[in-house]
Amino acid sequence: MKQILPLSICLLLSLWSLAKKQWVDGQFVNSNGDTIDCTFKIHTSRSEGILNFMALQRKVKYEDNNGNRHKLKPASASFFQFQYADEHYEFEPEQLKIRTRFMHVAQRSGDVKLVYFYDTSSNIWKQALVTSVGLLSGFLLTPFIIVTDVDKRAGMKIGDQELFMPNGDRDISVKLKKYTGKCAPFIELLRDEYPMIYKSQMEHLYAKYIEFCQG
Repeated sequence: MKQILPLSICLLLSLWSLAKKQWVDGQFVNSNGDTIDCTFKIHTSRSEGILNFMALQRKVKYEDNNGNRHKLKPASASFFQFQYADEHYEFEPEQLKIRTRFMHVAQRSGDVKLVYFYDTSSNIWKQALVTSVGLLSGFLLTPFIIVTDVDKRAGMKIGDQELFMPNGDRDISVKLKKYTGKCAPFIELLRDEYPMIYKSQMEHLYAKYIEFCQG
């Protein structure tokens, strides 16, 4: 244990040096439905400027117009957005099993959304580090995890239905047909051309759903 702790501290300092934080203008909608202008604190990789989505999923720090700083969590906002590196980013809270996290809304068409969730479940090095220095260090490390070290999972949300976000490597054709069952042309497409469906096809099938059900 005495050897693990110094190593963990060195790894933490290394990650710290790779991370960069900056402030960007944005807006959020609070639990009362009010739209608030603010400045968000975001984390990126220092070398490439890649946005750290995982750090934004739990909470995001912001500064109000009076210069006071706060933390925005999924329970206190229904939406937040900002502009970074000439790209527009939107986030909305969604429940995934027992957790509620801010999800990156990558595409939106009417009441149908393509969202992403970022996780480290398959990153053995990160899991070993969290185990060695305790769960607290795992939370401390979150802002400094490099984006390429996480898994990006795609999901779809239709209207007020629960988020459909598959995990694992099993065939999800039955579940997807049930979830999208109100759109007959899309169900027919799945039966004819997609006998087996996996989570890696979600982005493609989201586009197909828009084409067949909203076109």
